[in-house]
Amino acid sequence: MNLYKVNENLMLILSEMEGIALDPELSDFEKEQQIDIVKLKYIAIEGIKEEKALNLVRAYKNSLSMEKAIAEEIKSLTARKNSHHSKAESIKKFLSYIVTTGEKLEDSTAKIGWRKSESVWFDEMNMLKLPEQTLTTKVTVNKTALKGWVKENGGNKYCRLETNQNIQLK
Repeated sequence: MNLYKVNENLMLILSEMEGIALDPELSDFEKEQQIDIVKLKYIAIEGIKEEKALNLVRAYKNSLSMEKAIAEEIKSLTARKNSHHSKAESIKKFLSYIVTTGEKLEDSTAKIGWRKSESVWFDEMNMLKLPEQTLTTKVTVNKTALKGWVKENGGNKYCRLETNQNIQLK
């Protein structure tokens, strides 16, 4: 039985118990016996629900462990990637010093050539003196400061405090 059906079955069992309790054709002793049997079914299904829910928590924890292991592997691979990239850039820079600008070298597996490009330099200490149309501004919200402001001032139509319920799995 899947977890979606468990609550449905529990509700059916409760209805069955109510039907037995309200049945005028049964004696009190018969009602008690039949309700005891239905209670056993209820307890069994409730146990299934608990077991399945706890198994889902185990699956959740397993997924978190895999996520952590993968993150560690990514970190390790990223470090290796960056090391190789840095080494390649170092070799490229070294070659730019030892090969004369404009000189072309080539064989069947490697080729050295040159191309022209343009780049712009600016004084970062005085960037506000640059033309206004070349500057951009990034606006972000400091949520911690906003939360404090809303607590003090009660918020407005653009911001408010919301209370959430978050499940905790351990």
